[in-house]
Amino acid sequence: MSEDALLAQLRMLGLRLLDPQLRADVQALEALLDPALVEFGASGRRYTRSEVIAALRAPGVADDYPADGFECVRLASDLAQLRYRSMGRRQGVEREALRSSLWRRNADRWQLLFHQGTPFTENAAS
Repeated sequence: MSEDALLAQLRMLGLRLLDPQLRADVQALEALLDPALVEFGASGRRYTRSEVIAALRAPGVADDYPADGFECVRLASDLAQLRYRSMGRRQGVEREALRSSLWRRNADRWQLLFHQGTPFTENAAS
């Protein structure tokens, strides 16, 4: 798979995780999230796969969650890092974050293995 094709595929998968319809579907989430998934939250807390699924399914997680600036780095034939910026609106409050996700290819599909989002302000991003 070319680097451009890998970026396109992982970008699409990352955006799917922001889709409220997908977030409501436990089976779809389980298919996208590696069993060993770990997420580090903005608070510094470590989340397991089951905690991430519960959080994604909670009402009002994100009203609007556009993302841009996607970059992809292949780390191994079955491992890649996706980096991007999200601009979320949660309960009426604007939130921006720089995000990093590790995706691992398991059998015939890519699954999210690790995720971390770091909040920032526009002044701190330069």
